[in-house]
Amino acid sequence: MELSPLEMLSIEGCGTGSGFLHHNPEPEIAHFRSWLRLASWKTGRAWLQPRLGIGFAELQVGDDSGGFYFSGVGATGVETAGPEVGASLRLLLPTVGGVEFVGDVGVSGAYFHHAPRLNVPQSSFQPGASLSLGIGF
Repeated sequence: MELSPLEMLSIEGCGTGSGFLHHNPEPEIAHFRSWLRLASWKTGRAWLQPRLGIGFAELQVGDDSGGFYFSGVGATGVETAGPEVGASLRLLLPTVGGVEFVGDVGVSGAYFHHAPRLNVPQSSFQPGASLSLGIGF
């Protein structure tokens, strides 16, 4: 989910939904970021917007407990958190009634200092790429 309290700034939280939508034990990364829109160019009927993001991510390799562990792997060794940066290019296509189609392609990188100490060791650097399609209002 992404919310925009200001026109140029948004906050986002996303992940696979592990723990409440499904109980798959595969490693998962959840993202908690702020996005800053750098520009907005009108291209025909649509708007093109480059953005930069900064925040943190949580890497988990099993059922985690509440909270975030930036300085370790939690009591059960299945979770750790660290800083994340990203960039994206968003396309907005207005429709009717203030609704718009949204497309976004992005890249990000998160650093988890304690990831090699998890029960299932992971790399400290976790790159990512994303493609999102949806609607906004």
